[in-house]
Amino acid sequence: VDEKLAHRLLHAIRGLRRKGRPILIKEAFMLARCAGGEPSREGWVALEREFVDDIRWWTISDLLATNEPVYPANLALKLQEILQTSPDFHALVTNI
Repeated sequence: VDEKLAHRLLHAIRGLRRKGRPILIKEAFMLARCAGGEPSREGWVALEREFVDDIRWWTISDLLATNEPVYPANLALKLQEILQTSPDFHALVTNI
């Protein structure tokens, strides 16, 4: 999938227990625009495949409405703020 990426917008480091094991998660969130297609797990390491249950595209409305756990918990609100104020986002939109 061809995409245009902005710089890292959010990052988080957190610990939790998953499947009975302690894990440290380092997450980086980047804004990307692409032509679509299905998200792929190609290139993932075994640990990523083991611990990530599902991947899919979400709209902000979907994120706000879901009862499913989404991390970070305030992702939809952060995205709304970024989309309204990020110069990188506006540059991406005009270049698509």
